[in-house]
Amino acid sequence: MKINIFHFPSPESGEGSRVRFRAGEVCRGFTLIEILIYMGLMAALITVLTNVFVTVLETQLESSSVSVVEIDGRYVLSRLIYDIHRATSITTPAVAGQTSPGLTLNIGGPNHTYTVTDGVLYLDGSSRLTSIDTSVSNLSFTRVGNSTDNDTLRISFTLTSLAQSQNYNSTVSLRTN
Repeated sequence: MKINIFHFPSPESGEGSRVRFRAGEVCRGFTLIEILIYMGLMAALITVLTNVFVTVLETQLESSSVSVVEIDGRYVLSRLIYDIHRATSITTPAVAGQTSPGLTLNIGGPNHTYTVTDGVLYLDGSSRLTSIDTSVSNLSFTRVGNSTDNDTLRISFTLTSLAQSQNYNSTVSLRTN
């Protein structure tokens, strides 16, 4: 039986230590090839998991963006319709056929004004009507009817979020009592 002796220096003693292997004996441990294969498989697995994670995050962002635009759009349109229905008169736009980027309504005495500043829709200059995640653009109010019985407005605006943009249009008349 042949015995191989390997000499490894020992840091504590300052001299080498000897390890003996018998012929045919299997050493426990990993070869360089096995470690490289393991690292390659782990890198592939991490890459796949990262791609799945990024896809899930992108889908969540898009879904959230769509939801925010829809919620804000419904709220703004509902609020405008509600206020126009309860208004006693339309101040701006003043005459039939006129289009205005803002709306001024007389509701039970005081005037209320809707304007867009830096992509934010405000009521009376201070009450924010849209969330911080959306931006309003192309807001226009067109006066369609100008009779004492049927004042009518055409409303048009675009709401934009990170991954979604939606156009809103509606025609609303004052309610006559």
